[in-house]
Amino acid sequence: MRRVQRIAPLLRGVLWVLAITTVGVLPPTILDEIGVRRTPRVPWVAPVAIAWMAFAWWLFSRPGPRRDHLSARRLPLRPWLVAFAILLAGTAAIHMLRMLGLRIFNVADVRIATLPACSASVLLSSFVVTALSAAVFEEAAYRGYLIRELLPHYGWKWAIGISALLFTAAHLTRGRDFIVVLPLVFGFAWLYGVVAWRTGSIIPGIVVHFSYNFARLLGRWRAPEIHITAPVLVSMGLVLLLVAWVLWCKLPCHDLWDDY
Repeated sequence: MRRVQRIAPLLRGVLWVLAITTVGVLPPTILDEIGVRRTPRVPWVAPVAIAWMAFAWWLFSRPGPRRDHLSARRLPLRPWLVAFAILLAGTAAIHMLRMLGLRIFNVADVRIATLPACSASVLLSSFVVTALSAAVFEEAAYRGYLIRELLPHYGWKWAIGISALLFTAAHLTRGRDFIVVLPLVFGFAWLYGVVAWRTGSIIPGIVVHFSYNFARLLGRWRAPEIHITAPVLVSMGLVLLLVAWVLWCKLPCHDLWDDY
């Protein structure tokens, strides 16, 4: 009976993840594909897709028995800034280690080179839609609904760990270059999960997640190749991880989670 009681919230959480990512990410992705392929000179996708995302956000945040599961509470300025800085430093460190992993295994990073002849405005519109839909609804699904569903039954460590594991599994379809850095994807998901748990809010995670996604898309499109030696990558990664840890020690804990 105890096992059944623990499996039920996991299944509910997985269903919420599927529902949120399907409703929040799939329609903007389809619209973006249509816009890039069919109307490569007219940047109409962003306003339409953002309107859809606003509707989807309202749908999952409206009053009801699971409204708090979205974990989108507003934070006071100081903890918001500290959480933002932790995620920024941690994400940058993970990216440094990602670059190192790709180099060690001699795997080239994916670059955007096969798109149709789109105008710059259409491409930037596409990047905004892609980065924003993933950031908002992955945070809402994995660091919001799923963790909140699991917390009372699994405790915070297992709840965040399961969420990170499912997030990593969802990215297995990204190709061979992504498989090389899957442990770092888990680290990314764990980092964002513990900050959401500690603060009770996914908002800082959404902001940094979007910024990272958008910067990565821009980099794959326009940024020149920059060679950074392995020792420098390791050093920068470790320094940024240390900064994230120091800031973590200064982050106040949201009292909602004291029992977990």
